[in-house]
Amino acid sequence: MKWDEKLVNESYGWVEKLNAFKPEELSPWSSSLKNGLLEAGVLPYNGYTVDHVEGTKISASTFDNNGKRHTAADLLKYANPDNIVVLLNATVGRILFNPESGKLKAIGVEFMSEVDGIFYHVSINQLSQRSE
Repeated sequence: MKWDEKLVNESYGWVEKLNAFKPEELSPWSSSLKNGLLEAGVLPYNGYTVDHVEGTKISASTFDNNGKRHTAADLLKYANPDNIVVLLNATVGRILFNPESGKLKAIGVEFMSEVDGIFYHVSINQLSQRSE
């Protein structure tokens, strides 16, 4: 399945604003790694960027400049709770896509319950029709 590169890149913007931070300064370890990569010829040097590029770069951190770590859970404050189902003790096996839509759109998920060891298949239609 071919990815819509423009759509993929647009999807990251709001997450990067909330959970990706440019380090004010590099730690000694990060600085040594950067210098070692450059010395080994991993070029070009791209400076700070969150883009997937060839060469050496300084990437974003999930730690802000006050030392606070940010996780995917921080994104939930922007979510519509009526559209979220949280299952505990479940491990996702596959995300299911509609191959006929022409766009990469998730239509469901398969997960294994760690309680009973059974795999379940849930579609978006089932979730939107659930009773409270």
